[in-house]
Amino acid sequence: MPKFKNLTKQTLTRSVKDPNTYPNLLSIVAFALIIRRALVQFDFSWDARAYHLPFASKLANIYPDGYTIEPFLENRFDGFPLLMNLVQGILWRLGGDPRFANLLNVSCLIFFVAYVSRRYQLHPWKITLSLLSVPLILIHSYKSYIDLATNVFLSLAFLVLFDVLDNKRFQKRDLFLFFLFGGIAANSKYNIVGVYALLCIAMVVVLYWVNEYKFSKKLLRTYGFCLVLLLITTFSYSKNLVAHQNPFYPQSVDLFGAVQFDGPDSRTQSLNSSQTDLAAIPVALRGEPIYKLFAYSVLEIDLYSDNSGQLFSVDQSNRQTADSRSFKMGGFMVLNLLFWSSLILVTLVRTRSKRLVGKVAVLGAAVALVAMSPGSWILRYWLFIPMVLASVAFVSLEKLDKPDLKLLSYVFQACLLLISLRFTHDGLLQNRPNPINVTSYILTDEDQSACIEASFPEAFMYRITNEDFELQTVQRASSCSLDYLPLD
Repeated sequence: MPKFKNLTKQTLTRSVKDPNTYPNLLSIVAFALIIRRALVQFDFSWDARAYHLPFASKLANIYPDGYTIEPFLENRFDGFPLLMNLVQGILWRLGGDPRFANLLNVSCLIFFVAYVSRRYQLHPWKITLSLLSVPLILIHSYKSYIDLATNVFLSLAFLVLFDVLDNKRFQKRDLFLFFLFGGIAANSKYNIVGVYALLCIAMVVVLYWVNEYKFSKKLLRTYGFCLVLLLITTFSYSKNLVAHQNPFYPQSVDLFGAVQFDGPDSRTQSLNSSQTDLAAIPVALRGEPIYKLFAYSVLEIDLYSDNSGQLFSVDQSNRQTADSRSFKMGGFMVLNLLFWSSLILVTLVRTRSKRLVGKVAVLGAAVALVAMSPGSWILRYWLFIPMVLASVAFVSLEKLDKPDLKLLSYVFQACLLLISLRFTHDGLLQNRPNPINVTSYILTDEDQSACIEASFPEAFMYRITNEDFELQTVQRASSCSLDYLPLD
């Protein structure tokens, strides 16, 4: 017992003296606030109540009797990769409350911080500070969207590839983790699969380089092992190809005009075309090349001319209409990207590391592919960009023997975090609970209004029996003097 007491005392003494202890505690507090925020408020965002939570409830078999969704969403349920929605449904069932589905994103973010901290011996507060400085990462960490969770695992696939590049050797464990992380991402959202394919090609090249540019039996066996893992991790696409003759069902996809897949979704997804979803593009920028939209969004051109005081929201459309040039644009906070790029440049100048050049080249190729992809300007789809960039920047910085530069960098990053918190809509410290209870809801379309009375949030999961009434908006009300409509 005395030995145990002495050991405990020594451990506590070392912790108190360690200058990283208190910042690490602050990072724990930050995640505690995010978890609290996730559990306090139901996510009213359109995607969450239109299909993420309905899909989650359907997969977990907890949706109420009479549940139905729009036909085009039924097609998405039949074809979309639904791994993250399944996890949301499990969380909902375990917690007995749909707000527990909000814990998906923060859980994945914590896993990312833990992985990076352990793998690169980087104190958790350092990577936490950089990630939460990205407004879209901060906002999505307590929402029901699945973009952040998906991009966490895509980012981890990048990091495993970079580890193989750094070490110039590989083990089956590395390949297993690479395809596990990439497969989780690919089976969660369609738009990720292009970047995943690029990473697989990069892994093939890196393995050839590790083998000193020689085709040996060992390398061919490794490629065979990779092919098996790739086929397993693209199950959702194989299923759709067999069932619908379209791996991307229900979307219609045009690959360079050479390969076309037809689906019930009338919008054709095409590389290097911004005409696939005009409603999501600012009116002033419609008709512009898709890569130009991406550049406008990443550089946040005209975003800071908005005088609302809240520049960042969950999908960058809560504050603006399509008439604004900042509609659906931005969300990374360009100062973050410039800062991390500068850190990488400083590291390159001082170390002249060819492997760091290789990492930048892979990430640059991925960014170029994103710039030509459908929805490239909607940055919540591509959160791997700031996550990988920040990880590479700070892991590289830690290798430099420049304590003053490190201190200055983290102080500046803290300032960026404060800016992010200041201009975030529906922010972390919002304290308005929305309890689940039986209440009234006003449903409004273009020329009429009516009421339903239901247990929240089931009200959003029903269609109205009156087929002439098309739901446009939903507003909670403590009482309602309008006519009540029956639920299906």
